[in-house]
Amino acid sequence: EDGHTGYLVEAGDVTGLARKTVELLQYDGLRLRMGQRARELAQRFCLENVASQYRKLYYQVAGRELP
Repeated sequence: EDGHTGYLVEAGDVTGLARKTVELLQYDGLRLRMGQRARELAQRFCLENVASQYRKLYYQVAGRELP
């Protein structure tokens, strides 16, 4: 999420990348907030969470209750 969990810059935009990098180096609070949000978002995609969601889906499609 651009501006929330990090920054996106266009491929080849060296100036934009440098500007965003300097901004993160200058503002500790911003860098820490973005890092925390990114870690929280990444947890949604960890192996255990993804596998659990697929397992629930497979049981639902099969019309069965989770054991």
